[in-house]
Amino acid sequence: MPFPSSGESKDVSTYDGGILADASVRRRLDQENNQSYLDIAVHTIFDPLTRLTTKSDKYSEELTGYTKGFIKSLPLFMKGRLPLAGLLITYAADEAKTNDSIQNQLLDAGLGSSKGLLLKGTFRALGGQGVTPGMTGVGIGITSRITDTALSRANYIDSDQNFNLSRGLQSTLSAGFNPKALAMDAITFAASDVLWARIMNNSRGTAWYRPEITHAISGGTMGLTSEFGNELHRQVSAEGHIDTGLLMQRSLTRGAFDALAGGLGGLQTRRYGKLIPAIRDSAEVRASARATPFQKGLLADSAQVALRDGTFILDKKLPSLTTETWVGWTHTSSGEKIRSVFRPSNGTEAFAHRMQSEIAAYGLQTLGLKMAVPVTVARKVEIGGKTYSGYIQEMEGVSLAAFAKKRLGNDPSRRNLQELLQSKQSLHESYSNAWLHRMIFGEWDNHALNMTVNKKNPGAPQVRNIDLGDSLRPAESLLDVTPTPGVRQGYDKINARLYRDLAGKKLDSTTLSYLKDIQSRFSTPLGRSNLLSIGMTPQQTDGVLGRINWLVKNERMPVGKEALFYLHLNDARRAFERFYGKAKAQSKDDQTNYFE
Repeated sequence: MPFPSSGESKDVSTYDGGILADASVRRRLDQENNQSYLDIAVHTIFDPLTRLTTKSDKYSEELTGYTKGFIKSLPLFMKGRLPLAGLLITYAADEAKTNDSIQNQLLDAGLGSSKGLLLKGTFRALGGQGVTPGMTGVGIGITSRITDTALSRANYIDSDQNFNLSRGLQSTLSAGFNPKALAMDAITFAASDVLWARIMNNSRGTAWYRPEITHAISGGTMGLTSEFGNELHRQVSAEGHIDTGLLMQRSLTRGAFDALAGGLGGLQTRRYGKLIPAIRDSAEVRASARATPFQKGLLADSAQVALRDGTFILDKKLPSLTTETWVGWTHTSSGEKIRSVFRPSNGTEAFAHRMQSEIAAYGLQTLGLKMAVPVTVARKVEIGGKTYSGYIQEMEGVSLAAFAKKRLGNDPSRRNLQELLQSKQSLHESYSNAWLHRMIFGEWDNHALNMTVNKKNPGAPQVRNIDLGDSLRPAESLLDVTPTPGVRQGYDKINARLYRDLAGKKLDSTTLSYLKDIQSRFSTPLGRSNLLSIGMTPQQTDGVLGRINWLVKNERMPVGKEALFYLHLNDARRAFERFYGKAKAQSKDDQTNYFE
């Protein structure tokens, strides 16, 4: 038989995989006569194939064992009734032994199916809480360790073949909560947390909408943590000592196989939730949307006209920003001076999308949505005799990060931040509103430097939105029409702390009525036409309306856990850089909204 893995039964009757330390029990049980139905199926199909890659019986058995684990893990990460049935069948087939009595086979099959159901339930429960892929994987891995022993009948049978509850419970606690295994859980979670945060940031939020990525991370962490605990317990019970090399080899290999299962299951999940739009976005469709009169600045309200037709006087160019940014003053024909920020086009698709998103956000505001965004319009400016095309925005207030740090210090606590927001009703209400509309618009980069506090009315400061350049997520799948708070930390943890109070919170009646109103207005042909007129594509329109529909249906703010260890490691890295005098000027990201 293949050696035990997170994908296999941990029944004491399996060769060198007994959970119990009692050697007499293992000697008494015949390996060949205690194979499960899944054992026979896998060996029959895959043994000839593994023999092509290795002539060693040992490695052939191990490879077959990993294959068996892969077969059990794959349906766990898939969507639909058929994969669920496959999950229950494979777990039942792995628990029931071919030469056992019918009564015991039925009992074992039921226990095996229960294992599969508990793993699927854990996966769905953690997914519903919006936890990170790494945390999901660790949670499933711990559940797998516990159920592998708790729901294996043979673990409750002592050397006299009598039922022994305390023996089974002792085995379960030993396998599930071994201190070394729990330590490995924490290390694995930390590593996967950092990996997830890196992938999320490098993909500009796209990874969250790709189940093949999230499920691969979950599968890998599940396999590694469950196998580490099970193999550790096996070595201590059967051999009395720990072979660290073998322990890590088997844990990492199982993690790789389960990561592959998770990735393939994620591909099926993505296809399962795929939406079929009436008109699919293409390069031509996006170009057409960006050529509408509103996007070109040919159709504009009075505030946009002032920025579009005024003379822009450059003050300074800001370095080290994702998008080139120039700050200056716009002098209007009426003599007004408007503090402005101009972003010149660099000819890339990323910039074109950012410009489209920023202008469309203001367009939604003109249509009645409470976007809380600055006046934005396309225009050209002349600097040093050279003409640049791009878009210009009115600058208003300071960033939320600067506003909070000026009053509470550089690292304000969650409690102090809560008290600051609660100190003014306008702050509290506008903060929730800003979040609501960032998620409706599909923005992923939601840290406190991307919100401002407008103090035009000193007695009622308002939180407002900026930097919506990664918004307008098109509706490709069900995930795209599910609002998410995305990333809430940048060079601060302010929004990471504050959003915890909003996550899962029930929407008040006023907000819900407002959402229902815009849902009804823009779901009509005329409403959709209005959305298209401000430069949104059909699928981007579907995305905005889909996220509004989700909020109306669920009547609450979305939940979504953030990469915790990534925040702390970032803090440590910056402290290290400051200590050695190599800190980067990251706080300069706040330059665009520094002015009161």
